[in-house]
Amino acid sequence: MQDGTILSGDSRIYYQIEGRGEKEILFLHGNGENLHIFDMITRKLSPLYRICRMDSRCHGRSTGLPNTLTIDKMAEDVVCLIKTLGLNKPHLIGFSDGANIAIQVALGHSHLIDKLVLAGANLAPDGLLPKILFQLWTEERILKLKKKCGALVDRELALLALMTNQPSFTPEMLQNIQAKTLVIAGEHDMIRREHTYQIAKAIPEACLRIIPENDHFVFSRRLNRLLEVLLPFLKEDEE
Repeated sequence: MQDGTILSGDSRIYYQIEGRGEKEILFLHGNGENLHIFDMITRKLSPLYRICRMDSRCHGRSTGLPNTLTIDKMAEDVVCLIKTLGLNKPHLIGFSDGANIAIQVALGHSHLIDKLVLAGANLAPDGLLPKILFQLWTEERILKLKKKCGALVDRELALLALMTNQPSFTPEMLQNIQAKTLVIAGEHDMIRREHTYQIAKAIPEACLRIIPENDHFVFSRRLNRLLEVLLPFLKEDEE
């Protein structure tokens, strides 16, 4: 395994690379997680692909200021990583906030990636189920009260703001994505099905797959069901 950090603006981004395949995959994790969310699928795919995983800024072993924790900045980090490491048009696979970051990358830098996989993406904060969004708003209010009392909660507030204030995509924007795309959601996902359908419909010729008997966390629960959908998509058109 190869690992290290690259400098992206004001942040140092930690990454790991392993695997024996010629084709590369770059994984992007979700809010509050780190690259280890993909440990299981990396073990499955590393005999077939060269797997690159990264910790988003302010996550895991990557650094960054909480006030820079935005979808735009995180997408810039991904672009910087691809260019700095010399990745050759990797398949870009994003989960949750990582899927939203992947959308932003595809909108501005489609020439840098091959296929795009979006698992648990949403167009806007109201794409979350109402009960989930209410929980996040409640946590945010509590943290703001703690901050008034002097608590150091800047990172926690910034993480919540990623979900309560971002992203801000429209179906019209997604029509500009050129990468061949697979849109995934769990049967019992925390993302409203309406948003999943809108994303799949907006991206030209995107494939939509709902993973049965699964929730939002498709990379850590019933992984074989995900692989049954993911592998045929990745292998299609391969020489």
